[in-house]
Amino acid sequence: MKRNRTIVHYYMISDRGSTTAEERGKDIESTFWATYKKVSEEYDNNFLERANDDMSIILTYLFSSIPPNPGDTTNVLILQSA
Repeated sequence: MKRNRTIVHYYMISDRGSTTAEERGKDIESTFWATYKKVSEEYDNNFLERANDDMSIILTYLFSSIPPNPGDTTNVLILQSA
């Protein structure tokens, strides 16, 4: 979805099929909110997908840049040999 598209734009597109929303059995307000829900869910899902991808990259970078603590390895080996 392009960022420059607005809810009003999608609302106008969804209402092109008939001359009035009442012809389809819906009033204008319910048509608007149904369109708003659809568009906002699409936007939210895209936003969360991008945010999750970005967070994965950040966490991978952070954990790959932290050197392992040699003391931890030594402690594990001592506990295993006991």
